[in-house]
Amino acid sequence: MDTATVQLSVVHRADVTPAQVAEFGTYAAACNGDPHQHIGYLGTQPDDVTAELRELEGDHVYAAARAGTRLRGLLCAEWDLDLGRTWLYGPWAETDELMDQLYGAVRQHVPAGAPVHELFCEVANTAVCAFAERHGFRQHGDHVIMRFARERLRDLAPVTLPRLTQRWHEPVAALHDSAFPNTYAPSAVLLTRDQPMYQIFVAAEGDTLLGYIVLKLRPEYGEALIEYVAVTEAARGRGVGTGLVNAALYEAFADQRLDAMDLVTNNPAARRIYEKVGFTLLHEMRSFRTS
Repeated sequence: MDTATVQLSVVHRADVTPAQVAEFGTYAAACNGDPHQHIGYLGTQPDDVTAELRELEGDHVYAAARAGTRLRGLLCAEWDLDLGRTWLYGPWAETDELMDQLYGAVRQHVPAGAPVHELFCEVANTAVCAFAERHGFRQHGDHVIMRFARERLRDLAPVTLPRLTQRWHEPVAALHDSAFPNTYAPSAVLLTRDQPMYQIFVAAEGDTLLGYIVLKLRPEYGEALIEYVAVTEAARGRGVGTGLVNAALYEAFADQRLDAMDLVTNNPAARRIYEKVGFTLLHEMRSFRTS
């Protein structure tokens, strides 16, 4: 591809049209279906990815590369000034040079107050791994994406847990911020979400919190995801985590539109629990972060 014939454009959140979001979602989904182009923040179904882009919570900007009317590259940058972080959805492009041009285009519009940039890609995506090295990202960790298929539910005993109420906000906030100190959704964000797709369940004994689990359910797009699960130190080794996961699975699969549930972990001990429950490996991932 002759990059001299490619035209770059930048579109801000306030200006992007529904047609453009659909175009970007379709392109990103097609790229994500290839392990060598897979970015972990988004899925592989056009409607699902389009919805994910439409629902981005932070301010963001797109850089798109076109040859004529055909989309040849894409990068979205979303940032949170309170956290000082920017997440890169992409870059997807056919050459290293075009990846670099896309990044250069979005960097001009990312505020100085969000200087830490993050990438999350499949290990097989060597082009983005090389992109990260070129631009001074450091490897932040290895993760796995795991999947639980509906048919395996028959092997698990049903578990029902109560939903989060105001009574548990303070202990859940303390546990969440301790277990996930650098997450994109600290407790101040987690506990103020008003979108029905996010559901939180708790395990407790009397007035003592044992653990919690956060689900993201979008059955209209066939998506179910365990976003967070944490158990207090005093409750570990008692099967609380397994119970939380079982309850989440039964809650999700009550909707017949869902065929599978996913999760991401970088914790070997947690991975063993998930494998015991019935999750299997889907993707090996790598995260990168600038200093």
